[in-house]
Amino acid sequence: MISFVLGTFLYSQTGIWKMFENEKYSLQFPTGWKIQEINDDLKNAGIEFLAMADKENAQDIFRENVNLLVENIKDATIDLKTYAQKSEDAIKKSIIELKRFHKKTIMLPSGECYVFQYHGKQSSLYLFWYQVVWVKNSTAYILTLTSDEKSHWDFKRAFEVIAQSFMIK
Repeated sequence: MISFVLGTFLYSQTGIWKMFENEKYSLQFPTGWKIQEINDDLKNAGIEFLAMADKENAQDIFRENVNLLVENIKDATIDLKTYAQKSEDAIKKSIIELKRFHKKTIMLPSGECYVFQYHGKQSSLYLFWYQVVWVKNSTAYILTLTSDEKSHWDFKRAFEVIAQSFMIK
């Protein structure tokens, strides 16, 4: 928890932020990032928000991004802990060469949540994922940073600010 807050403080001192807001939630993200239009495939998967960082240099083959998946939970008895366990099971089945998987609960301004951090392979790329999961009113909100494994520390701090700013209405 201390590193989350300290990282947020340090990063917020150097960045300029934009606000994204709709009737369900709001969040802030770095000015240099661009909101991407959500195509039908992403909408059908539950993705409601996608912001992408600029390429770090000409050789950069992966654009770091943050997305928000919103899922209506049909079974009202599923709580945060149960949803987090189902998410963990799905991650462990779907990520190739999964390593350094960490999960913990924390409290953020939008309430209690689970945080997942893990590394693995997708297609031919080694990536880092940082996810924050909330469950409110039979709806799951999964905020995810996907980053190249080598530069994940640079983007982790920005993601912590984004997660701190995320507010469910």
